[in-house]
Amino acid sequence: FVFYFFFFQAEDGIRDPLWSRGLGDVYKRQVSTQSTWGFQNLFMKEIILCFLLLAGFLKANYTADMRELLRDPECFLNTDTSAIFRAYKSNGQVDPYAKDSLIRGREIECSIYISPCFKCSNPRKQITDTCDAIYGTDFTYYPYIVIEDPELWPGDISSHRKFIEQMVLEVLNLKRCFIDVRFRTTKYDWETIVGNDWTIYSEKDLWYVSNDKKKDFDDFVPFGGWKTPILKQYDQDEMHCFNNVNLNYQPKGKMKQKMNLNNCLLYTSDAADEGLGVDLGGRRIIKTN
Repeated sequence: FVFYFFFFQAEDGIRDPLWSRGLGDVYKRQVSTQSTWGFQNLFMKEIILCFLLLAGFLKANYTADMRELLRDPECFLNTDTSAIFRAYKSNGQVDPYAKDSLIRGREIECSIYISPCFKCSNPRKQITDTCDAIYGTDFTYYPYIVIEDPELWPGDISSHRKFIEQMVLEVLNLKRCFIDVRFRTTKYDWETIVGNDWTIYSEKDLWYVSNDKKKDFDDFVPFGGWKTPILKQYDQDEMHCFNNVNLNYQPKGKMKQKMNLNNCLLYTSDAADEGLGVDLGGRRIIKTN
């Protein structure tokens, strides 16, 4: 076999998405991708990318979830990998890496997950703290509430249900951060923590865990009213783009993070000032809030 390797030097910086550029304007947003693993040489990064290509990562519709800072968003972009970042920890603290990871990964499909602290009580505050911690990324998200590990859920099923209901209500209330709620769980965890007959959220999207190393939903068994998942964790503790991640199978286009225009400026090439903005020599800045 003969392999041909092609290396391309990217421009220094990356283009912002179309909605943040003026017509005909190209400006660069510097994102630090320095890795603690020492892959700081561009040539080395290109070689690693080639190996990822040969290994089949490119355009593979992967989703990686992680509990650390996103190190190389360009690699995620080039390998068409979505990302889900932990935003709240089961010890009752927000994750310090979540917001920076969301900012670094703003050009890839991103979401977050929340690991509740049942023994900490105050479920609404846990959601509010999460929102406050990630607010300012200019996007709103579909957060996954994690219902796993029965040992972290002391008490009875009724108290668990009330706790989760309060979390969901707060997610739906905080439109500045969230679009709608989703769940991450397993059949065993759901049945043990809240009971299989609790189907109140069966219309919400489901992410389940299998770790069978198969990129399909063939092993899924309906529970809690769910008949079809949107995401499956099929492998764990893998290295991808210099991050330690869990790998997930997901049909394309299910993240759907949404640009938050409430605090943005829209650039147009219309030089006329019609009272909606300020003329800056060929461009109008229109305030949207």
